[in-house]
Amino acid sequence: MDFVNHHDTLKDCKVFLLPFCASGLSFLKANSLYPDKFKNVIAWATTNLFQLKHMIGTMKLDASAVNPVFATKQAQYIEQGLLKANDPDVNFSVERISATMYAKDVKVPVLFCDPINDPIDNHKVDAAEIFAEFGKTLRKKPANEFHCIGTDQPPPFKTIGDNRSEGFNLKSEAGSKVLLEFFRKCADSAGKTQPVSSQCCSCC
Repeated sequence: MDFVNHHDTLKDCKVFLLPFCASGLSFLKANSLYPDKFKNVIAWATTNLFQLKHMIGTMKLDASAVNPVFATKQAQYIEQGLLKANDPDVNFSVERISATMYAKDVKVPVLFCDPINDPIDNHKVDAAEIFAEFGKTLRKKPANEFHCIGTDQPPPFKTIGDNRSEGFNLKSEAGSKVLLEFFRKCADSAGKTQPVSSQCCSCC
């Protein structure tokens, strides 16, 4: 976001964000902590957001098993000087690695398309809880959209596979139409006085 905000051309553009998975959580947290950096963002499109508590649940683990490992790793990073001690914004834990902590602070429309049958995460529970948080602090929620995607979904949300890496194939004809139509509506709503740019971030 710093690059976009300081770029001679991009700094005056409306911005569409396409972050997902781990980068999606990072962008959500950054938006909560540094909202001014996101002042030109007019819409998000995302997939594979998660709550770690549900993800480790599919692996038959719980926080009591994972949090001590996180604490050891965080202490190691502090000792190495890679993290500051007692930083309130850095606290590795299952509970804090969750899109629900930060989704409420997104104040613009969100398109959330999630691979509902992915076996690595409990998307059927996870996605609904996350989507409910988007714009929750606002008096009137933005025009958010949620769509399940998968091999058992109707077009244009039918995918070839159910692996989480399938995500939402934005290069496909059907996927690109959904994405571009959503962004078109958001651009129209925000007004057409500025050019538009997109920023895509992936953890894959």
